[in-house]
Amino acid sequence: MSGKKPSRLRRGLSASGNARRSSRRLFRHRGNLRSLCADLFSRCALGFCYSVLHFSAFAAACSVLGVDMLFVIIFTLLGTRNIADPVEFEARLRRDRKMAEFRQTLALSTLVGILVGPMGRFTGKQLFGALRNIFARR
Repeated sequence: MSGKKPSRLRRGLSASGNARRSSRRLFRHRGNLRSLCADLFSRCALGFCYSVLHFSAFAAACSVLGVDMLFVIIFTLLGTRNIADPVEFEARLRRDRKMAEFRQTLALSTLVGILVGPMGRFTGKQLFGALRNIFARR
């Protein structure tokens, strides 16, 4: 078989095998779902530009790159907005109130810890002894 061409049937089988392998490669994606969706969108847009709009391969790739860059610019501008909506304002207000309550609780627990600790016990014994001396019968 060195000089002969493979038969049509054999060529068709090897082509379908290549197609199966490439389709497996297409769906064996290692990223997260968002990157998979972006990748599939880019591949579909590339195929649409190449087959339906009759762009060249380079022009189709450039058009898909342009659309991707447009999405990047749009989402970057949306991400840099500083307009606080009412829900975000209310959430910040609640967070600040809870943090103030937490600080007060922490300060109170620190004072209680000092009073219950060794220094507090010593001071308590001294005060109790002084009160007992005041109110004790003589």
